This record gives sequence, C-alpha cells and structure tokens, in this order.
Amino acid sequence: PRGGRGGVAPLASQYIVKQISRAEKQVLMAMLPAYESHVASRGGRSLIAYFGCHSLRMPWRYSGKVYFVVMRNFVPVQPWFTFDLK
Repeated sequence: PRGGRGGVAPLASQYIVKQISRAEKQVLMAMLPAYESHVASRGGRSLIAYFGCHSLRMPWRYSGKVYFVVMRNFVPVQPWFTFDLK
C-alpha cells in the first residue's frame, strides 16, 4: 500500500510510520521521560507503542531533514481495502 493521509504509511499492518514536523519531534522528545515511566508502570504495556523517532537527511537539493515516528498498529484487523481520501 502507498502512504496514507497525513503522512501515515502502513508497513505490513504491524507498524505505522508517520511523518512529523521538527516541532512535533521536539515535543515527543520532551515527553519521553514521562512516557517511559508510564510504560514501565504498566508492565511494559501501552495502547500506543512508540518504537522510534527518526530523521533522514534527503540528498536532493533544497530538501532538509524528514522526521518520522514508528509506532505499533493497535488495530488488530487486517485491512482488505484502503481509501486514500484527499
């Protein structure tokens, strides 16, 4: 499947990759200690599971860093049909 609305791209339906802004990345990094404590207090379980926050520098002219997060897809249903509404 291709990337979805809002910069979300499903990977094998187990993971969600979402493009974020630099400001969103900074907010997530600031929340990291509280999120880590929350997950630890729940025995390692959380409805939304973040696996990583990453950035890539694109080699094309005038392109900067692209920031994205990798999360667990908490929807247990295998999608059989997808719409990409604009």
